[in-house]
Amino acid sequence: MPDSRPIAVFDSGIGGLTVLNELARQLPFESFCYLGDTARLPYGTKSPEVIVQYSLRAAQFLQDRVRPKALVVACNTSSTYALEALRLRFPTLPIVGVIEPTAREACQRTNNGKILVLATESTIQGQSFQAAIQHSLPSAHVICQPATVLVAMAEEGWHTGDVVCSAIRHYVKTALSNFNADMRISQQFFLPDTVVLGCTHFPILRQAFSEVFGPEVALVGSAEPTAQHVKNLLHKQELQAPTTAKAQFEFCVTDSPERFARVANHFLCKPILGGAIQSVDL
Repeated sequence: MPDSRPIAVFDSGIGGLTVLNELARQLPFESFCYLGDTARLPYGTKSPEVIVQYSLRAAQFLQDRVRPKALVVACNTSSTYALEALRLRFPTLPIVGVIEPTAREACQRTNNGKILVLATESTIQGQSFQAAIQHSLPSAHVICQPATVLVAMAEEGWHTGDVVCSAIRHYVKTALSNFNADMRISQQFFLPDTVVLGCTHFPILRQAFSEVFGPEVALVGSAEPTAQHVKNLLHKQELQAPTTAKAQFEFCVTDSPERFARVANHFLCKPILGGAIQSVDL
């Protein structure tokens, strides 16, 4: 039987809207409840224990509010540290993170097995991308580089231009230089053919990434592979909404709904009206 319950999506703030946008595109009949934990962002500067605590609170809120048929953890940091705890707390709820689908896509796209991951510092430190890529493609060579400044640029609407491209080039140069120094092969270069945009903010900067890397390098974000994974999961578990359903969207934030509405315009194809965003307390 069709299942009209909504899909719950949460992130520490706004970046997860890139995942929500793609979910809505691939699943046009599904309804969604999005939670941005804006009072506690960024999760990336918190300890793993606190990240798990915050993630459990967010998931419990969504479970109590909408009784979702699936939960999408649209945050690389929470996906790195909290998925196991979330699945233990909600054993019957299908829970999807963004790390594994993205890593699998990167492994499918690479030809030379050399993959560069750009993400926030906490995601890199958790080594989740490294582990997921090596699991899917044991022969892969992976370099991971924190690129936290790009998050602020995405939120401020700096999506293209010399400043953004310069920041990307700086991080890439740092990553490759550190790798060459560590391997003591200064005359040899790690030339990735695939770059993972390992933060949900980064797809907003795709044009700048394309300018820096050129058409020969594949750019892999979290939104498309995660949405495809959710779509497959709903089909496999027969949880799809009826094709006559009208999609509904609910947005909740834990702080600053006005700022969320303003910045969300950069991440969604259409603006969110301020009144459609509810301020909630976890």
